[in-house]
Amino acid sequence: MRRGKLYHKGKPVDAVEMKDALQKFVNWLKAKNKKVVLFAHNGNAFDSKRIVYTLMRCNLLNPFRECVAGFVDTLSLFKNVLPERKTYSQESLVTDLLGVSYEAHDSLEDVRALQKLVAHVNVSSKEISESSFTVDYAVESTKYCVNRATNMNTLQPLLVAKVISKGMAEKIAGSNLQLCHMNLAFQRGDLEGIASILSEMINGKARVRRSKGYLNTAVQIIFSNLRSCVNTLQVNIFHHVYCYHYLHFLNNCTLSMFSPIIYRTAQK
Repeated sequence: MRRGKLYHKGKPVDAVEMKDALQKFVNWLKAKNKKVVLFAHNGNAFDSKRIVYTLMRCNLLNPFRECVAGFVDTLSLFKNVLPERKTYSQESLVTDLLGVSYEAHDSLEDVRALQKLVAHVNVSSKEISESSFTVDYAVESTKYCVNRATNMNTLQPLLVAKVISKGMAEKIAGSNLQLCHMNLAFQRGDLEGIASILSEMINGKARVRRSKGYLNTAVQIIFSNLRSCVNTLQVNIFHHVYCYHYLHFLNNCTLSMFSPIIYRTAQK
């Protein structure tokens, strides 16, 4: 996409607005006069989420639900049916099983190749069902991913300062916690407050980690890193995109929601 024009292999091509394209897709599905199941390679992790997210943005999710029963992830399907293989990319499957090559990652050619693959491999209805999931599942999974990404953005100052690892940040964000929640927990209960909120049980599972002993140790390490970071921040922060924010933070501005934790740990 350049200057509002869509290109394919360097050549301009005709295009329509996203909502118009999706509306045409939904209309085409409705014309089947019965609910359909959509097949996609790696559809659970990729295609279904992109489709659902875009449908939500275009207010077309409900019409889509009316004509689609769910999805089948053919990556999962072929892994179950062909467990001896070392690679499961669609391109390699087409080459090995159909004995042909095709223009991979061209959407139309991908669809045609996948259709031939599914028709060629002897799979049962049970095997297909085991690799399927509903539209509702795809919607909830998409919402979770969007929500986690939003939460991760709030944790960026801690990642930039290397106070927490990316893995820990992902667990915190995935548990539906943001920087403001961590800040409030610290104000109410100091380090123990942080450990408590991270070990809080939600639907029978701990948000991040169940063992408070482990979390107390981890939190102490985190805030030890934080104190060290505060002491050395002025030396290395200029190399990062967040330097402007941190300099204002160090000058006692009101930018950071995490300032109570920063100041209190820096003083210890």
